[in-house]
Amino acid sequence: MKINKNIYYFLIIIFSISISYFLWSSIKFPLNNFEIVGNYSQNNYNAINEYVRYFLFILIPSICFFCSKLYFEKKNISLFFNNFKSYEQKKEDTFKFILLFIITILILLEFLSISFPLNKIDIFHDGQQLSSFYKNKSDGSLWSGSYVVVGVFYEILVSKFLWDIFSINSIGLIKFTNLFYILISKLILVFFILEITKKTNLPTFSKRIFFLIFNLILLNFIDYNLNSGQILSFREIPILLTLILFFNSINTNKVHNYIFIGIIAVLTFFWSIDRAIVLNFFLVFLFIYLLINKKNIQIFALAISVLFSWLIVYLILNDEFSYFIQNTISVIKEHSYVNGIIHPIPFSGEKDSARASKHLIAILLTIILSINIFFKKKNKYPYSLSIILFSLSIFSILSYIYALGRSDGPHIKQTLFFPSIFLILFFLNKVFILISQNKYKFKKINHGLIYIPIIILYILIINLELNNISNFKERFVKYIKLEDSNFLNDDDLFFINEASNLFKKEKCIQLFTNDSALLYLLKKPSCSKFYFAFSIGSIKNQNIFINELKNANFIVLNGRTDNWVFDLKVKYPNITSFIEKNYEDYKKIGNRLIKIKKN
Repeated sequence: MKINKNIYYFLIIIFSISISYFLWSSIKFPLNNFEIVGNYSQNNYNAINEYVRYFLFILIPSICFFCSKLYFEKKNISLFFNNFKSYEQKKEDTFKFILLFIITILILLEFLSISFPLNKIDIFHDGQQLSSFYKNKSDGSLWSGSYVVVGVFYEILVSKFLWDIFSINSIGLIKFTNLFYILISKLILVFFILEITKKTNLPTFSKRIFFLIFNLILLNFIDYNLNSGQILSFREIPILLTLILFFNSINTNKVHNYIFIGIIAVLTFFWSIDRAIVLNFFLVFLFIYLLINKKNIQIFALAISVLFSWLIVYLILNDEFSYFIQNTISVIKEHSYVNGIIHPIPFSGEKDSARASKHLIAILLTIILSINIFFKKKNKYPYSLSIILFSLSIFSILSYIYALGRSDGPHIKQTLFFPSIFLILFFLNKVFILISQNKYKFKKINHGLIYIPIIILYILIINLELNNISNFKERFVKYIKLEDSNFLNDDDLFFINEASNLFKKEKCIQLFTNDSALLYLLKKPSCSKFYFAFSIGSIKNQNIFINELKNANFIVLNGRTDNWVFDLKVKYPNITSFIEKNYEDYKKIGNRLIKIKKN
């Protein structure tokens, strides 16, 4: 009896995943960084274990499937790489932009309908957007004055720009900014879906319905609840823009798109360091893709764009550029050791293992489907869509890096975005191809009977509030002018009221607490560059912190988030020892302690 070759593939994949599973626990590189106290150091765990374990888990089944395609189907490896070469396709159908207009208007109306959140601030995380601005305001510094963990736009420049524009320093304005980021993400996502839709080989009407349904699904990946874990983070904006530009240039000789991609790849380092790393790894694929297609002008444009962008950044930043480089290298080297939570073993009973396992299988599925597509003969699958799916597969692999630095539920959840897009696109396209094949029945359907229910469904899902829309401006002005007290709990409000008078004449305040938003609430810059004490990390950074305490007359300790993961006194014994020798207890307000420099 002849056995279906798909059964062989299935067994090979299962067997190779089993090998990856058993290798996972056996990979144990010894700790090489003993100076940063954290989850890794407490477990004698080397951060490189995370990356080696993950990439082997992905690589072994992928290679096994690739080789099995060569063996069982007698495929030539050149076929796989030849399918990256562009070839003439029929001209894209004209897309009905009225649908794009309708979706865009509905998204804008949804934004105008939202109620502004009045939840209390996260005094730990929200401080990253609130507090570092005051250091910049006092001396004009960027990385030289603040240790930037996420990106200088996120932590300093956006707050500075908005507060200067509106002449208001308020929590409400920053919260509104985060809502605005979500609006921008949704709008960009629509154009991202549009670019994908244009590259499908579906008939015109099917293409339009595909666009509507794809939007209906993906727009639910992000909402305006700032406290919910989103599958799509607004920090992905540069990556989505890059993909839109790349997808738009497939099977064309456009040069300007690659110029913009190079600029975005550089600027993303100032938006979000981890996204910049992922995006610049993707540039390697872009260069290979262009090389295979002998697009020398595009290669030159992309390379020059990247180099010229760095040159412009260097000239603009001047002395700050060296601080930017030092800061970025420090964050990359130390992030895992400072924030790290050991990744759960897949398919185990460990916390978050089930979620991690599902995501790893989803990533593997994107790779397997991509390999399968590129082993098909040309014209069996739309070329442009093949490249799009392969690109999404690359980002599926790379974006899981976000979870390797801190492998908890919320961070793992954010890595599902690209695998989800890949799988939805792949199977939704299959469904529409099957439907479109029955052309006779499809032509007899009144198109309005399909468009109208989908649009109505959009309206029902976004839940428009006409009253909110009509008075949006008044609500916005009122919201950004709200006093900080509206966003504080009683303990924090009591501390700020008491401490503000105490620190009134001080030029700066030093926090040795994770309650990083206190600097904003006290309207004072940090005396050292480490306004976010949790991220200090290495002995080198601890020494910088100690050296910069010469300007600090007061230090605030014992915040309510100081025991998050590890007590700061345990994490930074050198700093603790210095403070104990050179500062004495001055006043206790609530549970927080204020120390004053000894004479």
